Amino acid sequence: MGRGRGGYTRWRRSSYASTSFWGRLHPGIRSAVILWVFLLVVALVNSLTGGASVVFCYPVQLLLYVGNGALAGFFAVGSGYRVEELAQVGAVAGLVAWLLPTLYYVVFGLILGLVTLGAGLFGVAAWLLCGPVDLAVQAVCGAFGGWLYGRLSGA
Repeated sequence: MGRGRGGYTRWRRSSYASTSFWGRLHPGIRSAVILWVFLLVVALVNSLTGGASVVFCYPVQLLLYVGNGALAGFFAVGSGYRVEELAQVGAVAGLVAWLLPTLYYVVFGLILGLVTLGAGLFGVAAWLLCGPVDLAVQAVCGAFGGWLYGRLSGA
């Protein structure tokens, strides 16, 4: 457990961060929760166009994944993490950003599967097949964003 900026260890935080629930969360969790709002907007745009905007939406999604890692890096530096650890924090942010919609899709897919007598389970099956690829993409983009933040921010 190395020393961060100002001689603080990663577990010592500012007075605001230590008193709020939000501040006690891992930087990757905080970043992923914020990212989820933007991903919902992209998903809404994609669904309103019937999937025709996927050529536009997926590159935006990839940029959001990188931004997720960078935002996690920003939160991590404020919490006392070292610059060398920012890629790991970004990868955690990618993992959490993948986990939130996965839980959402699986739970609602199972509910739809019960209501539609099994027809809604096809969406869950598709998500489970594509999910590992999306996990890898989000983790790599998040790690890249964290690394990029560490290099460009001067932290």
